[in-house]
Amino acid sequence: VMHMVACVETVAPPPPAPRAPPSDHAQPIGPAPNPPSEYHVAALQAGDSLSTSLARLDIGAIDVDAIHGALSHLLDFRRSRPGHWYEIERDAKGELSRFAYNGDPTTRVVAFRTDEDGWTGYREAIAVQTTTVAVAGRVEDSLYLAMEKRGEGPWLTLTLVDILAWDVDFFTETQSGDTFRIVVEKRWVDGKLIGYGEVLGVEYAMLGGKTHR
Repeated sequence: VMHMVACVETVAPPPPAPRAPPSDHAQPIGPAPNPPSEYHVAALQAGDSLSTSLARLDIGAIDVDAIHGALSHLLDFRRSRPGHWYEIERDAKGELSRFAYNGDPTTRVVAFRTDEDGWTGYREAIAVQTTTVAVAGRVEDSLYLAMEKRGEGPWLTLTLVDILAWDVDFFTETQSGDTFRIVVEKRWVDGKLIGYGEVLGVEYAMLGGKTHR
């Protein structure tokens, strides 16, 4: 995980592309795969388990068990959900040779055939970049709308409300003209925001003069 600090009053622009992963992940794991004879990409649909989804691509129970055995120590497939996607490769004989599963933006696991009966798996390193920004604004209609206008998600609004819950009743005491400032970490993968990290500080200044931190 890489850290950069760039405090601004509004949403920070996406950070530059992350550097290459650490050297222990710089080289591919396992043998160099042969060019696949077939390559497919599919996503889990509502009501799917991994096995039912793979069955639509004619992946049988033996190969499903092999995949599960190679990856179960890395990923709990019971937590799979619609939208997760995977890739499969078949060799020239038509046999499944490689399987890659993509869950949330920081989760990718890969299994590959090592010989006729053996499979092994690993978790692929994904570079996550963290920036620290200051989000500040003024309440006009509601705190939620003020945060939304700055491109921030509901999680940040709820976190601010929760942190200051003993000091401010945000349902009855907020007024137009109140101001807020939050210092928070944002997490990025390949230049895309994937979520928030730690909230490092908050400030809420009420129109009446009180400031809560």
